[in-house]
Amino acid sequence: MEAAPAPRIAPEQIPPDPTKVLRRLSGAGFDAYLVGGCVRDLLLDLHPKDFDIATNARPRQIKRLFRNSRIIGRRFRLVHVQFGDHILEVSTFRAPPQPDEADPMIRQDNVFGTEEQDAFRRDFTINALFYDLERGRVIDHVGGLDDLAARRMRMIGDPDLRLREDPVRILRAAKFAGRLGFELTPELRDAARVHARDLGKAATPRVLEEIYRLLSGRGGAQAFRILEDLGAFSVILPELSPPPESFYASVERLSEMSGGGRTGVPQSLMIAVLLAPLVLPRLIDTPAHDYEAVATDVMRPIILRMTVARRDATIARHCLAAQMRLLEPPATRPLRRLAFNDLFEEVLALRRILGPAVHVDPDPLPEWEALLGQREEGGHGGRRRRRRRRRRRGGGGPPAPPA
Repeated sequence: MEAAPAPRIAPEQIPPDPTKVLRRLSGAGFDAYLVGGCVRDLLLDLHPKDFDIATNARPRQIKRLFRNSRIIGRRFRLVHVQFGDHILEVSTFRAPPQPDEADPMIRQDNVFGTEEQDAFRRDFTINALFYDLERGRVIDHVGGLDDLAARRMRMIGDPDLRLREDPVRILRAAKFAGRLGFELTPELRDAARVHARDLGKAATPRVLEEIYRLLSGRGGAQAFRILEDLGAFSVILPELSPPPESFYASVERLSEMSGGGRTGVPQSLMIAVLLAPLVLPRLIDTPAHDYEAVATDVMRPIILRMTVARRDATIARHCLAAQMRLLEPPATRPLRRLAFNDLFEEVLALRRILGPAVHVDPDPLPEWEALLGQREEGGHGGRRRRRRRRRRRGGGGPPAPPA
């Protein structure tokens, strides 16, 4: 274990809620530390999105200390402590799993352990640092401080075994390398190329969640370039490999719109950006009345394979199909109806991210945006109020012919 001789993180950098949880756990006689990405980001002078806590208290002991908490998880039980709309994740130190030698992929991970065991079972050295608020020190069991200084992504333990345990770590390695501007170590890069195909064995919802994080987070375009270099992109989305340069440009604009946060943009918009290079070329030569049908045909097999939520897929399809209508100025009543659609703001947001489906001069986008402004000033709120038909008296049937 290596401990920094002087505080590397000032206590005032830690918000009140995690400070309260750390001190209550410590006051009850437990060890409790900030851990993972928040420690990494504070040491890099970045602003952490979340503050996770690790402790030797068991889940039920944690829950007894915090009435505003609940135990969650199947793969590993942990505790969510809720402060208004904000949730703090508190986990018990874990021991390394004991996988089957023939199939080392981790499926159960409910083995509690010590602080040092917990550090060594994490994926990357820069994510295994602890911060002890009570003593004002950074605790480093795995050499993470050196790797932070060298700006490198290094796997804890044997990369070959660790990626066989959990191939989703390939996506995480690319995500952090792209976000932080770090380089993968040669050992990690070589192992990732060997095991990229194992992503096909991983749980589909976990892969999809990491894709959403890649699309919305900082450095997403660079992360996808890393995945393409590792041979992983062709596993998660073979239809788009290799991606065109327009894809990377769109992901950069999407990241700017999201502010680097997972919840900064809706999942439907992320799916639309991901599939736009496949859908838009097919729409260019499609008759106007077939846009939705063609988009459905292109997207359906991918949506089903990736287990995208039906609502997200439906919105993404509509927004992609509507891109063709934005190529014309809103001069006719049928075109202007688009402005009264509930999804018009999402349609325009996607247009700003993707650019025009084909080059048009002049670009009618300012006219569409002006129409959105007029609609908002008029207080329509994105919904067009339908006129109700007045029922005729006498049963509502057609009027009798004159005698």
